[in-house]
Amino acid sequence: MQEQNRWAYCDALISIVAVLNSRSQVLNSADVFHLCEHATFEGVQARIFKDWHWQKIAGDAPPRTAVTVPFSAVNEMARVEFTRQTIIKYRRPPNMEDLRDQYGMFLKSRVFAWTNLRRYLCHPDAAYSHLPTNGPRNYRLRQSLFAALIVTAFFIVAALFTT
Repeated sequence: MQEQNRWAYCDALISIVAVLNSRSQVLNSADVFHLCEHATFEGVQARIFKDWHWQKIAGDAPPRTAVTVPFSAVNEMARVEFTRQTIIKYRRPPNMEDLRDQYGMFLKSRVFAWTNLRRYLCHPDAAYSHLPTNGPRNYRLRQSLFAALIVTAFFIVAALFTT
């Protein structure tokens, strides 16, 4: 939310627009992760879009309106998604994952290709987790394999031109 200079947790699949703490501050994914880990939902509200999914919640509100309800009434999906093994990644655009059906962009746009290659090899996305990860080792392995690919391609091209 721009007014509070914070990212807001939302779940478009089940029409959760935002989650607010007892001081009406929006909560982000890491905040909701901690709430679910400790099962501390008292005073936490969710702003939802009342649709077919939430027909029984806020019964007096008309359909297709935004209503505020206790987060404990709508947090089932968050409790399933946010477990001790959860890793939250904060990605910078453009991402290949954003355009899975348009992989051709990698070959058509130099900016797109360079940004994703740089992210993949050198600048990992920020991540939040309670468990240790193998991030640094994975990036060294990616860099080594990419260097081997470049060297192999060089030798193949050199062999083709010398024969």
